[in-house]
Amino acid sequence: MKNIETSKQLRLCGVTCAALPASEQRLLTLDRRLTQRFLAWCANVILVASLLPYVSPVVITSMDVQLMSLAVACAVLMLLLMVTPGVFTLYRTDLVLLAAGIFTLLYLDPHMPSADIETSLRACAPIILGLPVYYSVRTLYRYMLPQVFVGVVALYLVVLVVQLVFPSLYNAAAGHLLSEARFAAEEGRGPNGLTNEPSMMGNMCVLFAVSLYFFHRSFWQRHRRARLFVLLASGLMLLITKSATGVFLALVVFIAALLAAKTSKKMKSIFLATMAGAVLLSGSLLSVSDSRGAIVLTSLASNPLLIFQDQSFATRLTGTFVGTYALPEQPFGNGSARQDIGLTNAALNSDLAISLWPSSTMRDLLVAVIASRSNISGIGGMIQRMGIFAILATLLIVFLTRGFREKWVVRLFVLGLLLNASMFIPTLWFIVGSCVELQATKEI
Repeated sequence: MKNIETSKQLRLCGVTCAALPASEQRLLTLDRRLTQRFLAWCANVILVASLLPYVSPVVITSMDVQLMSLAVACAVLMLLLMVTPGVFTLYRTDLVLLAAGIFTLLYLDPHMPSADIETSLRACAPIILGLPVYYSVRTLYRYMLPQVFVGVVALYLVVLVVQLVFPSLYNAAAGHLLSEARFAAEEGRGPNGLTNEPSMMGNMCVLFAVSLYFFHRSFWQRHRRARLFVLLASGLMLLITKSATGVFLALVVFIAALLAAKTSKKMKSIFLATMAGAVLLSGSLLSVSDSRGAIVLTSLASNPLLIFQDQSFATRLTGTFVGTYALPEQPFGNGSARQDIGLTNAALNSDLAISLWPSSTMRDLLVAVIASRSNISGIGGMIQRMGIFAILATLLIVFLTRGFREKWVVRLFVLGLLLNASMFIPTLWFIVGSCVELQATKEI
């Protein structure tokens, strides 16, 4: 590093590297190569960690999303600060996100009943805890290798197949790296792979496909086989997992991608008609299947509103439904990090809730599910705590995915992801960090 600084000083004085002795030129070249390798190593460690949000060698059993990505990001940032501090830059977007993180962290009403430290952090600190991953991804994005990304996709596929074919081997090799493995074939659920449950695996499958729009997209344009592998592997894993939310999110993202594609309106119409026919046919053929994904296709084929009757969908939408229900009376939220069971009961017994979930048994189940949660870390909980400020924070993150033609494809995926997970999830900050850096460097 000293030689690199010396080289900069020489250039400022009008002396080029060519004027140096051959031995010093070789030292400068060696320093540059070592620095590039170090940055590439750090970048790809961050890439792998951010794409494995549910995996950790030290598992916290009360959490689905583990802290490994956060710990790796903090360690890498400290290494960079010690070894190559010149790599850091500061964007206006970084300051905006930091301000949003501090605001959401401190937005609590001191007069409301307090929660324990873990509950408060999970409810109030998702943006702050996600910022190290965001900043490390944004800083090191240019050094991340698409080949490593392909390797991560292949790893997910291999683990999923191993779990399906050799479950004992999976339990021995990967089971201890997750807080829980919710694979219940008798309930129509598929394998969970390197996530906690099939719905999370379904989200990862869609993420892999969507990443081709913002993660070194020029690479995928030059290497069509790699792009085809990612798409085929993502589709195959989605079928294996039988994820209801994954199938629905994939259909929404596919429609958005088709509308954003550079093709004629005639071809778009043909593709849409073909997809609609495929959904209708699949719904008819799979009407007797107990697979969660099959239930979604059957519901879409007969009556799309029936999709809200699926327990998997309902439990993921309930938090947001309860949060938005309180907005007219509490536009700025209640300032509490604890779940308001009274509000939950009122929301799920409203006329709109009855129209969505006519069965009182289903509504009672949803109330019980929310009551069993010790925190309100999802978007619904943020809306309940912060009101319209939570919506503004969500829109801020969603609209940071910009600067390319297919931005709404990625935005729809981010919205779907946030309905299923906390803002703390590292994959969200992988997306945001990549998109912000792309916008800044005008790579797209």
